[in-house]
Amino acid sequence: MMHVVGAVVLAAAVLVIGACASTGSGSDDDVEPNEETAPINVSLGAQYLSQGELNIANMKLQRALEQDPNLATAHWTYALLQMRLNRADLAEQHFIRALALDPKDSLAHNAYGTFLCDRGRLPEAQAEFDKALDDPLYEQPETALTNVGVCALKGSDEKQAEDAFRRALARNATFIPALYEMVRLTYDQQRYAQTRQFLDRYAQTAGHTAHTLLLAVRTETGLGNRDAARAYAARLQQDYPESRQAARVAKMQRHGI
Repeated sequence: MMHVVGAVVLAAAVLVIGACASTGSGSDDDVEPNEETAPINVSLGAQYLSQGELNIANMKLQRALEQDPNLATAHWTYALLQMRLNRADLAEQHFIRALALDPKDSLAHNAYGTFLCDRGRLPEAQAEFDKALDDPLYEQPETALTNVGVCALKGSDEKQAEDAFRRALARNATFIPALYEMVRLTYDQQRYAQTRQFLDRYAQTAGHTAHTLLLAVRTETGLGNRDAARAYAARLQQDYPESRQAARVAKMQRHGI
């Protein structure tokens, strides 16, 4: 399953690539028709990829690469698809090609960093995130900062992780992936009062999921607030009655929450 931050990387790609496609040089007589069309196919491929339509995404992205083999966005978006397909070698080939074509592409550096982090190559991942963050024109540094935190957790550095997540939230106080990571981190550290605060911020921005409602039940239980825990449990069972989280709450209730 794609990590939440990987999904955000892809969502950012859809927006940026779509903007590039819509503002492309359609009136430039020096641009070949295939080169004009390639960014559109990249945008479509990214959209289909974000929707889980992998076969159609593959078709669109392969067509874009055929139309313009030197289009960096086509290579790294195709690399994201290969990540989803668990084809690590092919993904890395296209990330490297993308960055060779456009070494200043901060989205590509961030995406490649995510790939490296997923494979446990943490120092290399950090180097890619740093390159993205060094770009003053990078419009979504909170994404790379959150990825820095995720990688730090993989390396068991909770202090660096929290610092990165807080820096991400300083840039964008409603950035869902960073809020979620702070919920997880503070809960794992049994800092339940802070977990509650981050859960509230998360819910105000994105609404509750079955998973965050279960975390709310456990957080309030940890704080000794049995009434609040029961209220969250009732909401979970009402809103997501068939979920695994609802089944877990039912088991907890049998043991007296």
